Amino acid sequence: MIRGLRRANSVCTFAFRSHWASLNNDDSGKEVLFTCQRRCIFKGCKVTFTSHVDKNLQLHIKFKGTVRHAKTEKACRYIRESDREAMKKVLKHKLPQLHYLEQMKKLDFEALASGCRDGCPSKDVLKQIRCESRRIETPDENIWLALHKIKTDQHQASPSSATLQVIMMEPPTLMFCSMESIRVLRSICKEDVMYIDATGSVLLGNLIAMCMKWWFVILWKETRHWL
Repeated sequence: MIRGLRRANSVCTFAFRSHWASLNNDDSGKEVLFTCQRRCIFKGCKVTFTSHVDKNLQLHIKFKGTVRHAKTEKACRYIRESDREAMKKVLKHKLPQLHYLEQMKKLDFEALASGCRDGCPSKDVLKQIRCESRRIETPDENIWLALHKIKTDQHQASPSSATLQVIMMEPPTLMFCSMESIRVLRSICKEDVMYIDATGSVLLGNLIAMCMKWWFVILWKETRHWL
């Protein structure tokens, strides 16, 4: 029904007012199986519509009112259920900013001029959906338990290539190294100079207090036997 509605009206974003369904159609003899009423959520817009599905599974839509949107107002239909799951799969390997620009290019001129952004949510919403898609892969909601599970799985799968070696809670510290990487570093340091660079984002003063601070430490030692 949503796809049919978008073809009939691409400039309004609708929300449900009421709906009902006929459950005993054979006994009651009703011609209408489902009906609903919706309204445009833009302030000042008087557009409403009534739709119903008959026994032949045909959708009938009747609009009322005149479109009236403010130039600065933007609105988008909520991304839920199957649409949200599909977007999670897309954003799992794509930046929200890139996906936002691609969806903006798909909107027609009338939708852009009206402020309707159905199918093209804001970048903040896309970031939230991307976080949800990544959170599904976390072994545990507790960050410390998740780290310990990851460490155990890595060492059980391949001790020589496991990267997470030490987890400390105070101060929050993670030690990343593997036996293979240590052998490579040791062979390079014998003949050349090794430079270790740390890159990251610059945080403003008011944001530092809101973030969890981590210490990332890389250590190696020249010994005869490597464990």
